[in-house]
Amino acid sequence: MTFLCIKIVKFKINYKMKKKNLLRSLVLSGLTIVALSLITVTFTGCEKDETTDLDTLGQNENEVAFQLVTAYVEGEHGSLPSDYQTKLEDHFNDNGNVIDSTGMVSLDHGDILNTIIPKSGEAENGEALSGDQFIEKVSYQGAFEPGGSNWASWTLTYGMQDYSEGNYTYSADDTVQISGNITNDQTWEKTTLYKLNGFVFVTEDATLTIEAGTMIQGLPGQGDNASALIIARDGEIMARGTAEMPIVFTGDDDTYTGDNYGNKVSGLWGGLIVLGSAPTNNPNDDYRIEGIPEDPAYPGQYGGNAADDNSGVLEYISIRHGGTNIGQGNEINGLSLGGVGNGTTIDQIEVIANVDDGVEWFGGTANTKHLFVAYCGDDSYDYDEGFQGKGQFWATIQAEGTGGRLGEHDSGGDGEGTQPYSKPKIYNATYVGNGGDLITFRDDAGGTYANSIFYRTASGIEIEYRDDKHSSWQQFEDENNLVIKNNIFKNIAQ
Repeated sequence: MTFLCIKIVKFKINYKMKKKNLLRSLVLSGLTIVALSLITVTFTGCEKDETTDLDTLGQNENEVAFQLVTAYVEGEHGSLPSDYQTKLEDHFNDNGNVIDSTGMVSLDHGDILNTIIPKSGEAENGEALSGDQFIEKVSYQGAFEPGGSNWASWTLTYGMQDYSEGNYTYSADDTVQISGNITNDQTWEKTTLYKLNGFVFVTEDATLTIEAGTMIQGLPGQGDNASALIIARDGEIMARGTAEMPIVFTGDDDTYTGDNYGNKVSGLWGGLIVLGSAPTNNPNDDYRIEGIPEDPAYPGQYGGNAADDNSGVLEYISIRHGGTNIGQGNEINGLSLGGVGNGTTIDQIEVIANVDDGVEWFGGTANTKHLFVAYCGDDSYDYDEGFQGKGQFWATIQAEGTGGRLGEHDSGGDGEGTQPYSKPKIYNATYVGNGGDLITFRDDAGGTYANSIFYRTASGIEIEYRDDKHSSWQQFEDENNLVIKNNIFKNIAQ
């Protein structure tokens, strides 16, 4: 009697059902296996069978490539093209992406703060974006120059090293509680502690100037009683901190150096929201930003036609322990940018321990550099509603047991299927996961990731396909607006 043995040489169950209806099924002799991200079956004679080491599955570079960039069908909207895997693998290989299975970068998750910067000689195959005035031409991959200095040493994540080694000592002489709308120009000084009591809007052409070395605390509260600072579409913020004197947003009764709360305590207050008049793909410009209540007294609208809109300056800003829930699971992001234009300066921003996303763009054209998101409860970086900006030197570290995707990228909202599509250019990112999800492109989002390092996630980059409307797959296959190039993938989808 001859026996037929079925050997599963690669088997990976995908539990990532959050925020998408993913259903794949494979029928084998009447047995339905649901939600497999990839399965390879070989048929052999039993006497020829070899033992498969489950601990080494996914280590072979040819096998891993199919998992590093994958596609899925949204709901029941069609089926993937028969050659989709070939197209994804060809894109991966033809665009200079590499799998680090030999220690090309010496990342160590157990000592990630000390190893996130590559050593000299590592990750030095960066490819410059030709002719761009914002993306710096660097010859390396990742957010940090190999063997170079740590631009994030000013952050709470790194113990505020620059402050500790500098000459400035925070000391507030008095405390001022801020509530309601700011309708005239104000300057917040470093010698005063400011406490946000409720939703504070800078509006009616007012400019809020915040001195370097200032601390702002948000009072606790949920729902309508939450505290947050919102720069309205007709307001402006000029907040220029320095490495030695960052501007700190944190919870009530914290210290400037963050001594009263652990680095993973979240939800103590709301967050920082900036609204502008740059384009989105929403049907009109009356859309209200998420994270604040639907109240006509709150000027929460954003969007317009001014791509070069200027909402001011944010430099060396540390946003800590935020993410208050205002109701029905609607948390405030650490930094929300609604329709913010590329005339705004956003550089050297830390978001640490936020309940929801670290940074989220709702359309707009804002360009950003040197963003560091740590230990947040949901996605590190999230964009949607036709975001068209550029980013360089983005880093994120997830805490064990918490956090969503490192990148959640949509184009929709109420504007799904309409232009402008989200298609930002992101260069020199370093994303460190906790064994969860890497990046998802969906709702017709595109985007470019180049010169980046991705480390330690169970899944790779996912691209949504559907046949009933424009989708991220069309951005990838037909329009060349979804590009993954010159990146290093280490311990991804294994």
